Amino acid sequence: KCILFKNIEDSNIVPLLGCIRGKKKSYKKGETIFSEGEIISEVGIILEGSVELIRYDYYGNKSIVTKVSKGELFGESFACIGNKRIPVSIEAKKAKSRSFYIPYDRQGLADYLEVDRSGLSNEISKLIKENIIKSEKNYFEIL
Repeated sequence: KCILFKNIEDSNIVPLLGCIRGKKKSYKKGETIFSEGEIISEVGIILEGSVELIRYDYYGNKSIVTKVSKGELFGESFACIGNKRIPVSIEAKKAKSRSFYIPYDRQGLADYLEVDRSGLSNEISKLIKENIIKSEKNYFEIL
């Protein structure tokens, strides 16, 4: 939960966002959210993934000033100073995924890992029973 909503009941957050004209936006990895020199008046909250505040020097060399992760705010200090150009660019980084496909069937995965197929299947079954993962054929999700 974002620190901005620390003492607010979950059921009140969506109506509150409507009152302050909150909107949800998605960005692709590497996409610029705000460019250096822009004047911003918005504050961002990371729902998934992360963003980086970046400075580029005269030669185009990139320096990461800070990284902001899920549940954190970004741009608040720049939005609050009003009519000042921001000294950094803010770029989206890849959202972290908790699910993935493996390009093998169970036998192929066992061969790749150089383990016995029945032992591999047994371990995967244990992880499913312990609610650590969800699995269907070659699709896995970390819970």
